[in-house]
Amino acid sequence: MKKQNISGFATKIAKMCDRKRQFPINGQLELTYRCNLNCIHCYCKEMENKDQIGKVKAFTHQLFGRDKKRFKYGPFIFPRLNGDKAPCDHRLSPEELLKIRHSDSDMWQEYKKDLCEALPKLKREKDYLYHCNSWMTNFFITPYGRLKFCALTDNFSTDLKKEKFREGFYNIFPRLLYEKFKTKSECRNCRLRPVCYQCPGRAYLETGDEEAPVQYYCKLAKAILKDKHSFN
Repeated sequence: MKKQNISGFATKIAKMCDRKRQFPINGQLELTYRCNLNCIHCYCKEMENKDQIGKVKAFTHQLFGRDKKRFKYGPFIFPRLNGDKAPCDHRLSPEELLKIRHSDSDMWQEYKKDLCEALPKLKREKDYLYHCNSWMTNFFITPYGRLKFCALTDNFSTDLKKEKFREGFYNIFPRLLYEKFKTKSECRNCRLRPVCYQCPGRAYLETGDEEAPVQYYCKLAKAILKDKHSFN
């Protein structure tokens, strides 16, 4: 892989942005789409390496110290950006995920804390499609120069070869706030929406429709509700 000097990248981004307004604090440069799923730490084979999560946690402790906030386990495996759903075959069932959380005291205490709390309410009116606010502080730049608010979708993205970073981050990203449901999607009125992993980007990547339910996330949300009932 060709080496690039990116030491001045943060300085360039800072100059392109207005410090008086919201400033991005997390950015990701995507170097390649040619993934072979063979990295030693690859999470796309979660079904096969689910018993090694403890070793991964120990490895992060070795690198960064025993700070609970440094290790965060998430059961997210998505289709490839070209639409290939092969990675989804490696997803774990709700029962397997619960077993993994049980196997680690830190993960279990965090999960149990969430279970003991009341079912949260939506942060916005249900008619609005997007309820994510990570775009306010995050951005993604693809190998082809597209600036995106989310790694999973090209919606509300811009071409940095033609537009300035500031235009995309400050003017194009916020447009998603006004998007509303255009169909009678089951997700629109679902009471489990506040605890569901479903989002427009994930739905589009898996179904080609931002508003379509993804059955895997439905199963996870129902499992969370079932676990909540067992603790309340």
